[in-house]
This record gives sequence, structure tokens and C-alpha cells, in this order.
Amino acid sequence: MNEKIENIVADYIAVNKLFSPGQKVVLAISGGADSVGLLQILNKLRTAGKIDVKLHLAHVNHHLRAEESDGDANFVASLAEGLALPLTIEDVDVMAMARREKLSIETAARMLRLNALKAVAKTQNASAILTAHHKDDNAETIIHRLLRGTGYTGLAGIRPKIEFQDGSVFVRPLLNISRKQIEDYLAKTNTNWRTDATNADCRFTRNHIRHKLVPLIEKGCQSPLSESLSILARHCCGLDEKLRTLTGSAWENCSRELEAESLVLQREAFLAEAKPVQIELIKKTLSQLNCGLRKFTFEHYNAILTFAKSAKPDKTLKLPNGLMMRVDSDEIIFCYAPSESELPMQPVQIQLPGEVRFGPWVIETRILSPGDCDLEAFKAKKDNCTEWFDLDAIIEPLYARRRRDGDKFIPFGHKSSKKAGKFLTSAKISGKTKKISFIIADPEKILWLAPVRGSGFCSVSGDTSRILQIKIFRKLAQQQQSPQKRILPEI
Repeated sequence: MNEKIENIVADYIAVNKLFSPGQKVVLAISGGADSVGLLQILNKLRTAGKIDVKLHLAHVNHHLRAEESDGDANFVASLAEGLALPLTIEDVDVMAMARREKLSIETAARMLRLNALKAVAKTQNASAILTAHHKDDNAETIIHRLLRGTGYTGLAGIRPKIEFQDGSVFVRPLLNISRKQIEDYLAKTNTNWRTDATNADCRFTRNHIRHKLVPLIEKGCQSPLSESLSILARHCCGLDEKLRTLTGSAWENCSRELEAESLVLQREAFLAEAKPVQIELIKKTLSQLNCGLRKFTFEHYNAILTFAKSAKPDKTLKLPNGLMMRVDSDEIIFCYAPSESELPMQPVQIQLPGEVRFGPWVIETRILSPGDCDLEAFKAKKDNCTEWFDLDAIIEPLYARRRRDGDKFIPFGHKSSKKAGKFLTSAKISGKTKKISFIIADPEKILWLAPVRGSGFCSVSGDTSRILQIKIFRKLAQQQQSPQKRILPEI
């Protein structure tokens, strides 16, 4: 039985190409049966030479159950020590975030947990995060989406592997086995796990689905509901893949960046597409603008489609997360409507490398080796929110600050200096972008009138030995700073 389950998981990993040889991954472990089962199965496969991965364990302590939460952390630490695997424990304050952001405990915990796992993966230079979602989790997710309202994309359920816009990759190796199979496996291998009493609390939506709704539906089913929904998910996943291909082609034909914080869809080309593709084009637009999809309902998508067909010029449609939409005869324009007050009065020092906030912006820096970079390819594909500089020509520290009267810089491609304000006007930059434009400078010179134009100072050349990449993007308020961490040493 044990070897059978291990082989099922090994086959699932191979068929879905979840790992590459020698890959380092972070395994999220709560101490519950599912994640302990994932750890034991993968460790057996690893030691048997059936998979080639390097495991780093990560536990997130939500501090929601007082001593029991600390007991989970201690249990996981003991488990990691027994298997001679490295472990990082992250401590997060769910209740504080839920109160501050007016979120449910479930939502706050999920957001903090994901951010914590991403932080561990980044610190450990791991290329993926493994979670213990299984066949029953997939069924519950599909039912949950049905209750909220979903299309075939939602019916595809939990994907075996998914990459988010921020580059993080999540892998689910257990989607082909059930909760009962995992618990039977642990029982036969005499492996203990922790039980979270809150998993029986049906005030939480997922628990209500698991303990009340699923058993009720299964009374009328000839086969396990999780198996039926797993088959449905596979079919919808294939349909969704086809739709993504069609959307990718449509995106190339009808989208363009108007300016920072704005995207345009060519109206005629957009309206010529089938409605499912139109919906996916809208979703892709929202994602490109770093606008979360959670608050967008069917009503919002239908309102956008109606507005795209019939809106009169100069009319706008307000959307969630500060986004707005307007239409002219040829174009559908999505943009933010920020105010100048979003930019802080005081300068902010930029970490090299690292990440800092400056009002609505996140400034992310990385130090690159010229030998690993293709400058011409970068120039051909770069957007207004990413710039490269010769790090050795910069005088540290770097700062982000508001524009000031009299600010001058040499715009890239120009031979003489220009006043920043006049440059924005002559370049016909919109008033909205002017309000959110800011300066990145060292103590002597302006490097970037962001997000409009980099300067000619500190340009990358053939003599550059270190490249400083600066990337800026908007970040929604609920995305929080990295939590505190405790790292147990490599064993």
C-alpha cells in the first residue's frame, strides 16, 4: 500500500513535469496530516532516487491557537531534525492584519501565509513552493467557486503547477490522491501528525463545505464526489489551456501600453473576439496593471463589456481597486486615477539589492552580472517600469523622492539636460502620470524620472562590471511586509 501511494505520486510528478533534476524547493508544512504526508512521501521518493529535489521545510505560525500553535511549530521542528532537513519558521500576526485591513481571519491568514512562504523561497533561492493540496481539497475548491459564481476557468480547480505574476511558482504533487489515502499511508508508516481543532469549526466556509455540504451531495452520488470533480477539473483545465492560447494571440493583436499605469485595448479587435476571450483579455489587463481580481465579480465583467460596446467618449466607468475605464471611438483605456497625495513628502532610501515602498510604488532592485544579461534583448523588450544602470558609476545611497521645482536630468537619448517638468509636458505625458512620477537619484544626479524616462547618466556599456536593475510597480494595500522569521540551521 505504501509503495503504491508513493508510485502514484511519483507518476503524477513525472506526467505533469513538476520538478527538474536538482531543483531546490520549499515544502510548506503545517504539521497536519496532509503536509506531513507530502513530506514523508517525497522524502521516501527522494532517498530512493525516484525524484531529484532538495527540500527546505517552511512552517508558518499563525498564533491563532495559543499554545497549540507553538506546539505545531515544535512538532515540525522535531520532524525536520529527525529527517535531517533544514527548516524555516515564520511568525505572523493574523488577528492584527484582519483588524487593520478589515479582512476575515481566513483571508488574512491565507495572505500572510503565502507572503511568508514566498519570502522563504526567495531567501533560500528555491524555485518552487510545494503545498499538500489533494483530491478532496480540489473538490472543495470547485464547490466553493461554484457557490461564489465561477466559469470554466474556476472549474479547472487547483492546478498541479502555477506561476504567479510575481514569479513565484506553486506545485501540488498530491492532487491525484485523497485525504483518506494520505491518512492511511501515515497510519501504516506509524507517522504522527498534529490535529487542528479549528478544522472542525463549520463557521469557516471551507469547513462547512467539507463537513456538511460534501457528505450531503455524496448521498446521491454513485462514486466519490472528489473523483467526479477531479475528472471535471481535468476537462476544464484542457479547455482553459486552449482559451489561454487564443487569448495570447488576441492580446498581441489588440493591446498596447499607453503609459505607466495605463493599458489600451484596440476596440474593434477586442469586440471582434468571442465573449470568453474578451473576459480573459480583461483579466489579463487587470493583471498587467497589478490590480487584484478578487473584488471583480460577474457584474463587473458584464459592466465592462457593456461599457466597451456602447460608452460615449469622455464617460468613465469606476472599477474596484482604484481602477477606471474609458472608451473612445478606437480604444478601450484602463488606468488608475491616483492623487498626488499618495507620494510621501520625505525621501526613502533604496536598498541595494532589496525592496522598499514609496507611496503606492514598490521599488525592487537587483544586482546582475553582465555576462548573464543580453543588453540588446533588454532594450527591445523593456517597459517604462524597469531600468538598468552601471552600479559602479552610482554614488550610494540612492533615494526615491518627489519631484522638485528646478529638477534637471539628461533624458536617455538626449545630449543636454532638461527640466523634469518641462520634459513631461513636451513628451505629452498625461496629468495622472505627472502626479505619480517621482525621482530616483544618488547624492549628485538624477538617474530616473520614474516611470517615464531614465537618464543618460550611469548607462550600461561594454565596460560595465555590475548592472543595477531597478523595477517599480504598484502594490495593493493588503500586501504586507515580510513577517518575522526564525531559521534553524542546515543539518
